[in-house]
Amino acid sequence: MPLVLPFDRAMDGADFLPSASNRAACLLAFEGPGAWGGPAAVLVGPEGAGKTHLLNVWSVARGVPLLGVDDLDAESEADTARSFALDDAERVAGTPDRERALFHLYNRLAGTGSAILLASRVPPARWPLGLPDLASRLRTAPVAVIESPDDALRERLLAKLLHDRALHVEEGVLSRLLVHTERSCAALKALVEALDRHALAHQRRALSHALVSPVLAELEASREPRML
Repeated sequence: MPLVLPFDRAMDGADFLPSASNRAACLLAFEGPGAWGGPAAVLVGPEGAGKTHLLNVWSVARGVPLLGVDDLDAESEADTARSFALDDAERVAGTPDRERALFHLYNRLAGTGSAILLASRVPPARWPLGLPDLASRLRTAPVAVIESPDDALRERLLAKLLHDRALHVEEGVLSRLLVHTERSCAALKALVEALDRHALAHQRRALSHALVSPVLAELEASREPRML
């Protein structure tokens, strides 16, 4: 049984991959609160699109905390006037305590000139919020959608994910992986995780055509519709 070790995921500014698909999100984040028209802005995109990475870049650049929704209670009651980044923000919906905490935090930030950058898989208008006042405030926040990655970004992202796990590819393997993988960031992430497990099991860090073939075949089979 291979021992799965932790790996360092590169999340600083130099490792963020800008492209046409995430340009609107980058502009929203780096224009800053002065261009938002309020204390909050929202980055929206599917899993693996780079929302957390962009939040991390924004929080480091401004020296502010990157929060999860479980951190909201403590921050909403604090007296500091600092800004925040909040990941998986849609998870506040449906939990009254979290909704109230975000509502109080929003109001406090609005009174101090500080701001909060949120990331979510869906726009706030689609969150099943039970607190009308929070819903009305978030509806005024600008939203930037991260679109599906273009070919250039897919290639760069796949290379980055492989590098993060210290996986190397033989000539032609990277192109083959891109051709046989669905056009989403989440699919590329799942592919690299599967390749890493397979490479560990075979005690290899260089990916040859022969080594990746069974992984691609398994992923392809999992996408095929099952007969009832």
